[in-house]
Amino acid sequence: MDSTCKKIPFIDHHFQTSSIDTCTRILAPALFPDWAPTNSNLEITKLTEGTTNSASHVSDPYSSHRSRDVDASVLIKVYGSGTDITIDREKELSFHCVLAEHKLAPAPLVRFSNGHAYPFVDGRICSLEELPQKEIGYCVAQEIANWHGYLPKLDPRSPKIQFESVLPSDLLIQPNVWITAQKWLNSIPEASEAEKVTKENLTEEFTYLLQRLHGGGGQEMVFTHGDLLHANIVITDSSKSNGLSVSFIDYEHSTFAPPAFELANHFSEWAGFACNYESLPSRDPRMS
Repeated sequence: MDSTCKKIPFIDHHFQTSSIDTCTRILAPALFPDWAPTNSNLEITKLTEGTTNSASHVSDPYSSHRSRDVDASVLIKVYGSGTDITIDREKELSFHCVLAEHKLAPAPLVRFSNGHAYPFVDGRICSLEELPQKEIGYCVAQEIANWHGYLPKLDPRSPKIQFESVLPSDLLIQPNVWITAQKWLNSIPEASEAEKVTKENLTEEFTYLLQRLHGGGGQEMVFTHGDLLHANIVITDSSKSNGLSVSFIDYEHSTFAPPAFELANHFSEWAGFACNYESLPSRDPRMS
């Protein structure tokens, strides 16, 4: 799935979040092809919604006046230090490109050594309090259906990887949520006795869940977002009867997984970062 991503321009530049203005101007010719440094002042707003990355909203106020084909507003995503231990950035971009091909995400504009940029998704971020609203839930369910129904499924004929794991053979086709979980387990340090015990306990729990949830195999693996917290849901106006639609953003945890995983992950996010489990939906909202 990575052939399309090879077409994304690459700039050999390390984005310093302490020098946002300077670094953004280095990327500007790739972001705004008709950008003119002499008569264009970029408007840069640092966003703070991300939990593992830094993001900036950048606009060229002159761009839309010069060319209708040029995006006048983009998002620059800078990867958090050390996040490559648990996040496969090549996979993230590969999935992003597939989403763009299916009109479910804007196409990446440029890559640089510690991030990438793409057109800004207009709308507003869904709040945690809005998740239980029926009209929002309907839109989220519709977008999940678009992802799971129209995007590629995991091909069981794909090559299998070999690495230290407790996974059965049919789950060694990457990428998928089980491989991701196993790699996260493998990355846990074992420098102290306490760390070793923690890793052993988590591995035991993981093996138990693997047996209970995967069972005899045969699960369909669909293209999932994998991180549907409220901050990754953008609400936009729409021509639909309820006047709303949603788009999903931030694809770093996208992978192939059982459809039920996507739903369970989304509903668990209703608890928010405060882990208010009383906010988790009951059976009726989950089934509606």
